[in-house]
Amino acid sequence: MLTKSICPRCDVYATAPYVTSAGKIQASAARLGCKDTALVRVRIKRAEAGPDPVVRSGAKRGNNGRVTVTLRCTPGVYYTVVTDYRGHSGTSKAARLSCAPAGTPSPTPTATPTAAPTTTATPTPTPTATAKPTAPPPAGTVGTADENEVLRLVNVERAKGGCQPLKHDAQLRKAAYDHSADMAAQNYFSHTSQDGRSFMDRIRGAGFTGGSGWAENIAAR
Repeated sequence: MLTKSICPRCDVYATAPYVTSAGKIQASAARLGCKDTALVRVRIKRAEAGPDPVVRSGAKRGNNGRVTVTLRCTPGVYYTVVTDYRGHSGTSKAARLSCAPAGTPSPTPTATPTAAPTTTATPTPTPTATAKPTAPPPAGTVGTADENEVLRLVNVERAKGGCQPLKHDAQLRKAAYDHSADMAAQNYFSHTSQDGRSFMDRIRGAGFTGGSGWAENIAAR
């Protein structure tokens, strides 16, 4: 879920390497919530016996921004390391890559003849009570009742830490739901869409123009 935060914290973030639809290894890093300028460097490393070699690196100078690097895919275990030389660093989870791009279509099953069904008597089903639909949220609100209850509980904890409350934004919600549906449809898990768009591209595409610090959380279960 994407939300607007009025209590940003300067930090760097790294995504785990993955194989793009073009068969390349790609990884990204971002520096968010920062006001000072720094050189952000991202490195893709391959896990091996002994020191892990850097197989690709890239850098960008600025206060906030994103750095993406790609390289030709060779099967192996890879991870991403990012640093901004201002005391912030991060390392992604390791990913075992086979160089098969995400979303490779599965073979189409071959139809086989089946025996004609035998007609048998079946008992008449007993009608069961239909559950009453959940009441929609009040007009003018964003999200479901469950989503808004989660947001309320989050804001209770934020208030304890002296942070301003988060706000549920319709445009951010649309960007998040569309990206979730795309990952499910194309069988991948990344902050970068298969067409190369970052989460910043997606929220801008959904019409969101506000905020001063941004981050995206994705999770699978």
